Amino acid sequence: MRCQMVNTIPTGREVELICAFVVGRNVFVVFSVQNATDRLVLVRVPLCTII
Repeated sequence: MRCQMVNTIPTGREVELICAFVVGRNVFVVFSVQNATDRLVLVRVPLCTII
């Protein structure tokens, strides 16, 4: 399994939220994406976008 950092939250039936952690004013969210190549996706989301 490999890990990829992206700017958008993945969508689809085979996307599973693994965990989230807060660093400063950002939340890093990790998703497991099951498709032709299983991978982990790390998304950085500013807290002001969520709240």
